[in-house]
Amino acid sequence: MKTKLLTLFIGFTYTVVAQNSPDRQTQFEKYRLLAEKETAAPAKLILLDSVLKYVDKSDAEVYSTNAFTYIDIAEELKEYEKMANAAIKVFYTVNIVQNDNQKALKLIDKVKTYEPFIKDSFLLGSIYLKRGGAFAGNNPNEAIKNYSRAIELFGRKDSIFVADAYFFRAQQKTDLSDFIGSIKDYEIASTYYENLKDFEYATHALTGIAVVYGMNGFLDKAIKEREKCISFLKKNNLPEFIPAQLCNNATDYGKMGNIALQEKNLLEAIGQINKLGEKAIPMTKFENLILLQSFYHKQNMPEKHAYYFLLLKEFEPQTAENNFYKAHYLDAESNLFALQNKLGKAIERNLQALELAKKINLKEF
Repeated sequence: MKTKLLTLFIGFTYTVVAQNSPDRQTQFEKYRLLAEKETAAPAKLILLDSVLKYVDKSDAEVYSTNAFTYIDIAEELKEYEKMANAAIKVFYTVNIVQNDNQKALKLIDKVKTYEPFIKDSFLLGSIYLKRGGAFAGNNPNEAIKNYSRAIELFGRKDSIFVADAYFFRAQQKTDLSDFIGSIKDYEIASTYYENLKDFEYATHALTGIAVVYGMNGFLDKAIKEREKCISFLKKNNLPEFIPAQLCNNATDYGKMGNIALQEKNLLEAIGQINKLGEKAIPMTKFENLILLQSFYHKQNMPEKHAYYFLLLKEFEPQTAENNFYKAHYLDAESNLFALQNKLGKAIERNLQALELAKKINLKEF
């Protein structure tokens, strides 16, 4: 079976702290009870401000419920900047965590009606940045319009958010096949991020340029952009993100039929990962091993395939909880059985992998 991984964008990982400390929880309960009893709106707003300070934001329902109460009272008191600030902060929870795009859009549109009363450039720009996020993926034209307005409204002190607006706008331009505009926005975003010393997100933007070239079949240019990105990562001491770039280059060399450079980049990536030790990004290591076993399966080299499949067993526990891991692990098992001439088992694993990939919408599997 031919295995294709989702594009190894860069391998950044994010951690969400899910638990409030006991002290914070105590403070939250104290202010929540006081806010419930308070009847005067100005005092209630002050208490709710403390509720939002101490609320466990990983509890999306509790956080959004209290935030919406705060927003309604701030609106009633004509505290429009406080209203906007709370709406901007809770937007991600509603739109992404609770997956309620319409509710998120309705919230930000309500705040937008008070735009003439809002003077802070961060709040003004953020209204449109969030609004763009509400349309992203569903209505790219509307998303671009809002990201462009955000760029206009943010002030000099808001440079990091300007960078985000260019970055997000680049993604939407890609969706509309405006590839020249997309590359230009990625370049502007990367310059902003680099000037702000946010080297990880500068790498995101640089990688975006390579992705645009690659999806249009300009594989040589995509590889060159990743080589620039690798130099950038070395210069800024971010070696943990280099293996993902090497894996992407290996994939493109494979498409070009350059088997030698495909293997060279895959082996260089796993060498870097081994050198990094605990600093290595687990997902990147998993994807690298998947690519290696797939490569040696296609080259009909059973001993090398078996070696890298054995290394994959490190990730076997994750397959019980993560369908991305499981689908690719089943495919690797299919390749192993095929090389062992156990065709019945190979077909069985193949079908299981395909079924799971379809279930979780792995389009490039």
